Amino acid sequence: MHFGLLQILSQLALLLFLLFVPIGAFLYTDRFRHPPSAAEFATLFGAAVFAGAFLFLPALSIVFAMPLVAFLIAWLTARYALTALSYERTCDSHRLFPGDETDLVVRITNRKILPLAWVAVADPIRYSVIRTTRDLQQLLRFSGGVHIQENLQNALVNRAALGPFQALVRTFRVQAMQRGVYSLGPANVTSGDPFGLFPRSAIMGDHLAITVYPRVYSPDDIDFPFREALGNLLARKALHEDPTLIAGSREYRYGDPLNRMHWKATARTGELQVRLFDPSTTGQVMLVVNLNTFQHVWQGVDLERMESAIEAAASIALWALEHDFSVGLRSNGIIVGTDLNPRLAPSANPRQATAVLEQLARLSFSGQVTPESLLLDEANRLSAGASILFITPVITPELSVILTSRKIKGRVSVVYCGRHAAPLIRGIPMTLVGPPAEALRAVS
Repeated sequence: MHFGLLQILSQLALLLFLLFVPIGAFLYTDRFRHPPSAAEFATLFGAAVFAGAFLFLPALSIVFAMPLVAFLIAWLTARYALTALSYERTCDSHRLFPGDETDLVVRITNRKILPLAWVAVADPIRYSVIRTTRDLQQLLRFSGGVHIQENLQNALVNRAALGPFQALVRTFRVQAMQRGVYSLGPANVTSGDPFGLFPRSAIMGDHLAITVYPRVYSPDDIDFPFREALGNLLARKALHEDPTLIAGSREYRYGDPLNRMHWKATARTGELQVRLFDPSTTGQVMLVVNLNTFQHVWQGVDLERMESAIEAAASIALWALEHDFSVGLRSNGIIVGTDLNPRLAPSANPRQATAVLEQLARLSFSGQVTPESLLLDEANRLSAGASILFITPVITPELSVILTSRKIKGRVSVVYCGRHAAPLIRGIPMTLVGPPAEALRAVS
């Protein structure tokens, strides 16, 4: 009799439990506005298994034990999903000119016996230089794989399934479009169980930077007289080398005198190196670049004119270095991500061209330093024989006063790349930068 009553109560409890599950789930989701999590489902199934055992209902325990076991297997699979998983990327060339292309190779490797039903990698792409557009394809063009994330940030996304000890390799074609430094990583890697109940995430990979240099024009590309812009410096080219001014080293060539051997550089590189000397009478020119495009900072910045000034500086610097000038660089911009206002002293070192291009690639507008103070500071720093080539998209009344001052006049030439007609400044040589013949033609 007692057993029959217990059986009736068990069946009644089972009926109430089956009715309570959908009602409880509905009340839970209606109150908290989201479905139960996997852990909460597992707790519910565990309670059902315990209730079936307590009420002597083995069928109930078996029915709910099966999904509970599945949940346990899924949890174990997710726990070790990211173990021995790696994400790597390599780039054929980290330094490009606009129009150049390179291959970016992505490799995802699963070094364990556990297969992965799915893995997703989001590799963020960042750039900090001020731009007129946020469309990455107009700045650094990828052949595919780029998506906009929920935070409105561009990312290189890869999704795949990997078997035991399997690797996925994908190659993306990257084309440089505009000057700047573009960094990838570190990447957010997500994987888990086959059902997606227990996703796991980790940060993998280090930073990879792709530097795009400014567009560099040859004399045939733009209507710009390079020789006239440098003025009297052409008459002061080097006649002999000064052995006290070491500019660097290069590879040994047949016929080089032995007294020029650079033994420290030879030991460092493992190849014979000879010394390079700066000429004692090399013409020195300091390129001073003004990134202000309006008379007042609060008027904003004309990015197209600012880029024209940077491109003119890059073109003149490389031309001057190729013609044996000692070239320096200064601007009133800052390096992206810092408050640094860098300065490169004049040098004819073979590495000076790379240093100039690197600095120009990282420049961004700041408005913190006036071009007038920049010119005065360089006039005080430079030796009496050095000249200043002032590259600017705007000439204000304040600049006219400084350019004609006793300390500056006679040492400066102006390269103007503004939108409007340049004002005439008596006694100051001025050269205008014309538009490029072919906007996509560059010298690299």
